[in-house]
Amino acid sequence: MSKAGKLALLLIALAFLGFIAYQIYIGISNIHYGDVYLPSDDYEEGVNGGSVYTSKGGAGLGVIITYADGRTQQILPEQIRYSLFPLTVYCEGEPISKITWVTYVQLDWTGELTCLELKGPMSVTSNTGVQVRKENMWRKTGVNWNMPSKGSWVEMWRFTLEAVDIEAVLGGGTYTLTCTSNVTAKATFSTGASNTLNAVARANLQITIEAPSLTVLRVDIQSQAWRSR
Repeated sequence: MSKAGKLALLLIALAFLGFIAYQIYIGISNIHYGDVYLPSDDYEEGVNGGSVYTSKGGAGLGVIITYADGRTQQILPEQIRYSLFPLTVYCEGEPISKITWVTYVQLDWTGELTCLELKGPMSVTSNTGVQVRKENMWRKTGVNWNMPSKGSWVEMWRFTLEAVDIEAVLGGGTYTLTCTSNVTAKATFSTGASNTLNAVARANLQITIEAPSLTVLRVDIQSQAWRSR
């Protein structure tokens, strides 16, 4: 075969591989589970001839820092621009009175959703292995929760730790507090079909305890897209 023929075959092979790679990318970028549409990235195509979705679905953690003088600083999952990387916020390093962790969820769906149940553990643990707080989250529409808005971050659960309680548990020193929220969502539709999805969100806080005060140096938060269970 001539050099020109070999070159032509090589170009055709490369074009074919590029097409396959693009199809794989499209397949993993948009996740569609039956009647539940939970995009893992921006999506501009309508589903079943319906709405256009551009949001990211999943779970995320927010952190509210209350300083000793009453000021507050909020770090929210909606501030995350790139879901593959954590959002890092450097704090003022001033004494605080309490820290509040908030679990948020974001969902989109098609079809008539009749019931949504979300549950799972939410805990705060230090880098030294000390569990500072743990609660079992549970929300169910029609029982203790209203149907959430599509495509928006909505609060699911929260708890607050006072600075004095953290100091009592850990003692003096520099620590990283990791809050982990493991959310399982079960959606039930008017057709009787149901889907169960899961996402794990994390937030890391670097703190310093130096009696009689606790300061926050840095906060990292990272959300996670829904995954089929």
